[in-house]
Amino acid sequence: MLKLCILQSLYDFSYEEAEWQATDRMSFRYFLGLSAADPVPDARTLWKFNERLGPEGVQAIFDAFVEQMRAHGLEHRKGKMIGASIVEAPRQRNSAEENAATKKGERPAGFDENPARGRQKDTDARWTKKRGRSYFGYKNHTKVDVRSKMIEGYTVTPASRHDSQEVEALVREGDGYIFGGCGVGRGTGGGVAARARGGESYIHEKGVAGTPLSRAQKSFNRMKSKLRARVEHVYG
Repeated sequence: MLKLCILQSLYDFSYEEAEWQATDRMSFRYFLGLSAADPVPDARTLWKFNERLGPEGVQAIFDAFVEQMRAHGLEHRKGKMIGASIVEAPRQRNSAEENAATKKGERPAGFDENPARGRQKDTDARWTKKRGRSYFGYKNHTKVDVRSKMIEGYTVTPASRHDSQEVEALVREGDGYIFGGCGVGRGTGGGVAARARGGESYIHEKGVAGTPLSRAQKSFNRMKSKLRARVEHVYG
């Protein structure tokens, strides 16, 4: 069932399409461990499995996967990269009162008075701005191994959450060098959290008004970028 969920996610299948493709493709059957005569779970069974799994189940599976990688010696301790990627959600068309309640972390009562309308309302996503463009949605914060590019930790937050605020939740003892862009924040929470966990901060430095970066700092940033850029391959 878990492998079927992976196929559904990789190929962006609906539940019905996932059932049909797993029935039709021998390569999918081989991956699922099914013979040509074995039945394939139907669409409703797959949907119920997904619903029962939930966020806690996904986290437990992810943790178990990382532990297996460590047990087989496939985790490296040369350094970790911290990055974040915005995931956009459908933009909401709400009244001023509804937006005010949402910002307080409350769900407006009117959303559930009409169930059909309420199902289409996202009260967890938030607005943020990047390079002058506004986004509405969520943010994936990830910790990636420098050498293997394996994702070793992640958190999901509203898009308004600053990158530096999730460093403490991601970094752990023994991670070694911590690489991150300016958004992660060497001089703010990001660098402090990395050093507090025993890591060595290689997070990009950023100039401020009246105090531009020196030539040496710019050169050091370029050196760090050659390694930190590998985190973009994961998002790509």
